[in-house]
Amino acid sequence: MSHASSSKVCKYGVFLSFRGIDTRRNFVSHLYNALEQRGIDVFKDDERLETGKSIPNELMKAIEESRFAIVIFSESYASSRWCLEELAHIIKCRNELDQIVIPIFYDVSPSDVSHQNSPFAESFSKYKDDELEKVQRWREACKEAGKISGYHLQECKYHSFEMHSLISQTGQNVSREEYANSRVWLIEEVHDLFAGKLKTKKVESLRIPNGYRFDDDHINYNKVFKRMQCLQVLILHRRTICSESTVTCLPSNLRWIEWPNYPSSSLPEGFEPSQLVGLCLRGSWLVELWPIPKKLCNLKYLNLSESLGLTKTPNFGDMPNLETLSLRRCENLEVVHPYLGHCKMLTYLSLTGCVKLKKLPKFVCMESLEILLLDECTSLKRFPKICGDMRRLSILYVESPWIRSLPPSLSGLSRLKLKGCEVLESIPDSILNLERLHISGCNKLTTLPNSLFESQQWIFLYIYRCSGLVELPVSLGVQKKLGFLSVEECENLTKLPSSIQMESLTELKISNCPKLTTFPEIIGDMHCLKSLTLESTGIRELPLSIGNLSGLEYLNLKGCEDLVSLSNSLCKLKNLQRLILRGCKKLPGNVGDLQEFETLEEPRRSSK
Repeated sequence: MSHASSSKVCKYGVFLSFRGIDTRRNFVSHLYNALEQRGIDVFKDDERLETGKSIPNELMKAIEESRFAIVIFSESYASSRWCLEELAHIIKCRNELDQIVIPIFYDVSPSDVSHQNSPFAESFSKYKDDELEKVQRWREACKEAGKISGYHLQECKYHSFEMHSLISQTGQNVSREEYANSRVWLIEEVHDLFAGKLKTKKVESLRIPNGYRFDDDHINYNKVFKRMQCLQVLILHRRTICSESTVTCLPSNLRWIEWPNYPSSSLPEGFEPSQLVGLCLRGSWLVELWPIPKKLCNLKYLNLSESLGLTKTPNFGDMPNLETLSLRRCENLEVVHPYLGHCKMLTYLSLTGCVKLKKLPKFVCMESLEILLLDECTSLKRFPKICGDMRRLSILYVESPWIRSLPPSLSGLSRLKLKGCEVLESIPDSILNLERLHISGCNKLTTLPNSLFESQQWIFLYIYRCSGLVELPVSLGVQKKLGFLSVEECENLTKLPSSIQMESLTELKISNCPKLTTFPEIIGDMHCLKSLTLESTGIRELPLSIGNLSGLEYLNLKGCEDLVSLSNSLCKLKNLQRLILRGCKKLPGNVGDLQEFETLEEPRRSSK
């Protein structure tokens, strides 16, 4: 190990340690890109290692030459000897070189890491033939790392984890002495910069903090920006106050701009955005990006959300590498440029809350699109025509009372939300890989395709206020991974599958479905089911097989006015803690052996 002191100029801002098979595709790549776009130089072993170099020495050296180490602990992290060796060296650098370590616990808990509990215990059990001293060093490194304050993520989904606090913490602290004022983050430094006490030519990254005011007479941010020719990253907080209404100058070397409530109607005409990778102008006063077209060949991220002056989008043909586009709640947006349908690199598109948008262009070449959000698009007349391959589209949200059909080419969907689609008559039977389905206010739907439930990937199904729904398909009853099922206020629902065998179901809720008179037979032991609600249904009796719900803790039969008897097999439910029978008017006064239940909270029948 090289004996560098903490004052040494570090080659890298951050070293990323992770187990690729768990995290590389989504989380690590987003974190890596976000840090890089904020001007932080990141070492990621699949990016920087040179052919022919000794991998161990190269990695150890990279760790030592990094000011920060971010360790992403996942379920299989400890199954890699290489990851454990990295971790041990990182902890050594923390103790000897004052390296700052930030752990991220990704679907594992800090105690799993610190105490080598499952799944770490299983991984360590495979090292019984390894050198004892080496394994002990790994264990000690895990023990120390698990006690370091970090970030704990549970079931991290695409875009569900907000990384800003992690990035801000890293960005604000990355080696201040090493970059010698090239990164200005603290409010005192920002004030000195605009007061002329710092050399503007050296600044590469500028973050203007919450509450900072540009309203002093001696401050003119346009003049300051004009002198900041090396500036690559510019981030303003949403509450930064700008007294000037027109931005006339931005450095053309900028790679990343975050300026919430941007005060001008367009970006400066003299700003050449050839280096720009990310542009976030949420809540801006924009009417257009530029008065004249500009090429943004490197732009990957564009966020113009809540820009109420925007009535039409820019020409996306000028952004050939765009990956993320958010136009969320651009409430006056009416025209989307036709080239949107040719954005072949686009993975994320949000038009949520674009209430005046009536049509979208054809999706001709959008094979990379993974997430499409069209919720609250209440004026959208039809779903965009799909001409090309969109098998990668996995998440789709739609809300419009005008859309009558969805195209059959949505076969790759894993998550679908349909809200207020009042005239939608069916869901394509080509969708075979759904995991989550949320349907509400789709009154023309009478049933769901049987093929929809033929896969065994389902984990969540929610149906609400679908007045035309009459039955649910038989194939729903054998979903082995479905964890949550709710059907509420479907006034014409009359039929469920005749039997159910849902091994993973934890909560089943059917309420305000007055025409539903029978409950399915329960096949096998559905011991995972903890909560069963059949409130305000037309059910007359429960099947004897209700006793198969051995793990049931909560049973709600409130308002089941036609319920005439309770099965004696309820006595088998030893874990039942609460039984609600209020409003069950036809139940006899004596409900038999249930009187002996000590766990009942509610009266068996309301007194008159």
